[in-house]
Amino acid sequence: MPSSARPRRSSAPGVAVTRLTHIFRQAADSMIVQGAHAVRRGERPRFTPDEGMRRDLFLIERPSAQAALEEIVSLVSERLPAHYEVDPVRDIQVFAPVYRGDVGIDALNRALRAALNPDGRPVRGGRLRIGDKLMMTGRNLHELGLMNGTVLRLLDEIDEGEDDQAALLLGADDAVFRLPPEDAERLTPAYACSVHRGQGIELPVAVIVAHPAAGAFFLRREMLYTAITRARLATVIVGTGEVVARAARTPDTARRHGRLGERLAAAQEPV
Repeated sequence: MPSSARPRRSSAPGVAVTRLTHIFRQAADSMIVQGAHAVRRGERPRFTPDEGMRRDLFLIERPSAQAALEEIVSLVSERLPAHYEVDPVRDIQVFAPVYRGDVGIDALNRALRAALNPDGRPVRGGRLRIGDKLMMTGRNLHELGLMNGTVLRLLDEIDEGEDDQAALLLGADDAVFRLPPEDAERLTPAYACSVHRGQGIELPVAVIVAHPAAGAFFLRREMLYTAITRARLATVIVGTGEVVARAARTPDTARRHGRLGERLAAAQEPV
């Protein structure tokens, strides 16, 4: 995320505004950093490193949707874990713009689960499997310490007995949580997720889907920037350069206009 700052002119007279411009998650010689700044300017990021740059931003062109899906499964389940010595479930996150389609989030979750957790014991009617990578959705469960967007691993299912109430055992980092069965519907597969749901995630490796068959229209500048900057070691984009370039030059149009500048200016006027 951007962290250092420089002042700029505000639309509200007398109100100082600071723009965050420096990314600390990756080193200054990182292609991720250069690529993120390019996207913020509306430019297509470069995928060829300059001299002295660390190659940590990649584009793998796969025009075919089926080839893109197979590439992502291969990357996440085999090649990236072997190259970077990371755990494919804990340390790699796939981001896609939409749920439907041949390389949408739903299809990716099915394919990645088949590769990464093929023998997990089915629970909750088969919707979940022991060992699954999951995400908590909906309102925060403060009493349990579980927040919306938390990425979890399904460790076990406990049946109700004399000494135990029925629960799902979930793990995150070094913590273990007991989730009542009635809240199980709020768990969704998270081998792949939307950029919006994963915007608080920071992890070693990110894989981004930028493909015409994966809602290319919905991949915008802010979404691409956020996805690129989730990773510390490497970001791999799978799809086409055309979709990446289109996303970089297309700002998000769903911006909120709260008239804050006008209200601050009005508050400074003498009564």
